[in-house]
Amino acid sequence: MRELTKSILSFSWAIPLFGLKQLVNIALPQDASRPWGKAEDAFDAVTGAAQRQLDGVWASTWKTGDQLQRQAVDLAFGAFSGDIWNPNRWLQLTSDVMQGGVGAVRQAAGGCGCGKTGSDGR
Repeated sequence: MRELTKSILSFSWAIPLFGLKQLVNIALPQDASRPWGKAEDAFDAVTGAAQRQLDGVWASTWKTGDQLQRQAVDLAFGAFSGDIWNPNRWLQLTSDVMQGGVGAVRQAAGGCGCGKTGSDGR
């Protein structure tokens, strides 16, 4: 229990420091060709480390949420180009969210033994 508590506290201390360091990396970019590259690389590395700890339904849920967030950002930035008014973009976003959600639910139901998983109902 002592080591678990130390791990939790270390994690809780590291995350805000990491966030502050990335704010500095964003505010004071080092490379003009990739002004936010250092922060982007750091966020991707930490995201990858956390993602590798997920499996099964957790990984599927993460993938669905990540896809939704990325599409929402694209849609928000699309407001500057007029893409936000494109109904095809909204339909694609809705379709992707539904497919990801159904996939996550299907995987969860199949993994717990509480639902029908095969096409023949078994």
